[in-house]
Amino acid sequence: MEYYVALIDWDGRIGCSIRFPDLPGCGSAASNSRDVIPLAAAVLSAHVDGLRGGDTPVPPPRSLEDIRAEGTGVAGIDWSCTTAVLVPLLPPPGGLVDVTVSLPERLLARIDAVALDRSAFLADAANDRLMGGDA
Repeated sequence: MEYYVALIDWDGRIGCSIRFPDLPGCGSAASNSRDVIPLAAAVLSAHVDGLRGGDTPVPPPRSLEDIRAEGTGVAGIDWSCTTAVLVPLLPPPGGLVDVTVSLPERLLARIDAVALDRSAFLADAANDRLMGGDA
């Protein structure tokens, strides 16, 4: 899996923003870090999918050291209030895969009581957890 460097800029007045120096125009903002960090992977994937869909080459990820040394896309950064994190580039959405899981009978009964589709329920629960839901 590839990881891109993301820069999180903290501002007490407006919250925080995230941007990817290797991918100009790719970024987002949120009122707090709890929201912006999980959002980063989704924003990165959507941006790269857009580049691929438009037949635009996707720049390879660079290390933080290379980004800081080159200065491209990071000129004027106040590193005292900027945090760098590595964000995974999630694979493009694919087809469905059959899996076998074992669950406690009581848990399965609770799922069946509220869901019309077990697979959709479990997929939604997994997405919520992976994208920053209650950990």
